Amino acid sequence: MKLYAYDHCPFCTRVRFITGMKNIPIDVRYLLWDDEQTPVQLVGKKSVPIFDDGEGTLLTDSLEIVAWLDSHWAEPLLQAENRPEVDAWLNDAMLPLQKIGYPRWPTLLLPEFQAASARDAWKAAKQAEINGFDEALAETPALVEPVFALFERAEALLGDAIDARHPVSYTEIKLFTVLRGFTCEPSLRWPLPLRKWLDLRSRHSAVPLFWS
Repeated sequence: MKLYAYDHCPFCTRVRFITGMKNIPIDVRYLLWDDEQTPVQLVGKKSVPIFDDGEGTLLTDSLEIVAWLDSHWAEPLLQAENRPEVDAWLNDAMLPLQKIGYPRWPTLLLPEFQAASARDAWKAAKQAEINGFDEALAETPALVEPVFALFERAEALLGDAIDARHPVSYTEIKLFTVLRGFTCEPSLRWPLPLRKWLDLRSRHSAVPLFWS
């Protein structure tokens, strides 16, 4: 089985999270961000994640891939959820995540940004979404408190699962993979229980955080 992915991508990380939690062997192939040829050949468009089961199944929806892997490998861990409040949090977190992550992820030299052409293409494509990388970096001090409030909401959404001892849930997968993106900026403040949960689930899933 193969997964075509970007390291920074929360949707790709959802798949990496469940494969790590269930010890599912999978060949993760990180694409350069400016590699359009590979995904277009596979699924007809520049998109990740792309999951290939090796027997003709190609999937691109992250939660569909997670559900497929969970149902096809050992005993299922996940139960269906209907939590609109989690999806509302994801929507509210997206712009702050972009302002924090977009200018910083390429500087970490993640696999998708190893080539200068990939970093240049990323900047050209993403700057306009946040009104410029330099402007977003300058805005960081003003984002610390609103982002902390987002973190507090995430902690409340986790509820008892904050101890990372409960069976993993779709809520945890959705929250972990977005919160991970914020860990590239050390000036952000974190509620201590949420930070501990992130570290524990990072170890459980073998998905490293950017502050690691």
